[in-house]
Amino acid sequence: MTENKDVDKSALVLRINEIYHDVEGQIYHGKHPEILEDEKNTWAKLGDFIRPDGKSFHLLDVGTGTGFVPLQVGKKLRSRDVLLCADLSHKMLEACRENLDKEKLLCRMEFLKITEGKIPRADLSVDAITINAVLHHIPELGSFFQEMDRLLKPGGFLVIAHEPNAVFYRHFFLRFNSLVLSPRLLVGAVLRRMHLYEPFRRLAGRVFKGYGEENKIIKEVNRRLVAESVVRESLPYERLYELLDVHVPDLGGNRAGVGIDLLFWKKKFLLSYALDYYSTYNHICLEGRKKRHFKSYEQFLARVFPASGSTFSVVLRKPSVNEGKK
Repeated sequence: MTENKDVDKSALVLRINEIYHDVEGQIYHGKHPEILEDEKNTWAKLGDFIRPDGKSFHLLDVGTGTGFVPLQVGKKLRSRDVLLCADLSHKMLEACRENLDKEKLLCRMEFLKITEGKIPRADLSVDAITINAVLHHIPELGSFFQEMDRLLKPGGFLVIAHEPNAVFYRHFFLRFNSLVLSPRLLVGAVLRRMHLYEPFRRLAGRVFKGYGEENKIIKEVNRRLVAESVVRESLPYERLYELLDVHVPDLGGNRAGVGIDLLFWKKKFLLSYALDYYSTYNHICLEGRKKRHFKSYEQFLARVFPASGSTFSVVLRKPSVNEGKK
């Protein structure tokens, strides 16, 4: 058994995420250019919900990483406004600070280290919270949404994007369709079924630069986990990623029932919030240039299955004080 049974699973997931993103740190932007490119269009729409008024506007970006969302929406903020960037990885926060310093934004900026899933500011109250590609890393979504509700002012916006839509992964046709369109995903699914993915990655790491860099990151993450006695011995690649991306399914169906059903979580923890915007996209589960080759087909699938894209974005509005009294 590689995992330390004395370590709570939620704590294990958070620590793996912290170490992994510390190790990944500065290279994140270069490692995921296609994701960042795709999501710029998404945040061009979502940024319309960042509406500073005459007073000081406080915007909190949770899981800020290297500063992708602040770089998209920070220019909307003025000198009286405050941009708070929060992440559990101090290396990511360092990279975020460097990237934002280059932009010379007008607003005041603060950088907050998340500890044990909590924002370390009991007095914090913000007008908007932005979250991009973060929920799938969170082990306890209920506690997370309760924390966001605590931080958000009445009438404030909770803006979420780039999360795996559980509806897509429950849809056999769309899942199978994406495997057919991507030989790489299909080969990966077959290798997982045959329990050969681990040796394949080790071999591929000797030939392909991308696999080699990822294998180095995994090795360093495991070294730190073992040194801290978080695990007894190194975790296999597949197990490590199950814990790192705890809510991310794979197209081969090995992780059934995984993904995020946003409407379920809203009903359970954010029932009073208004749904101001909801969109699912990427119905073929491809990114960047690969997706552009199938643009017309993607548009067709979006018309036929509007709620079943592999990724979703959403804007939730907390009721104002007057709405809450009704």
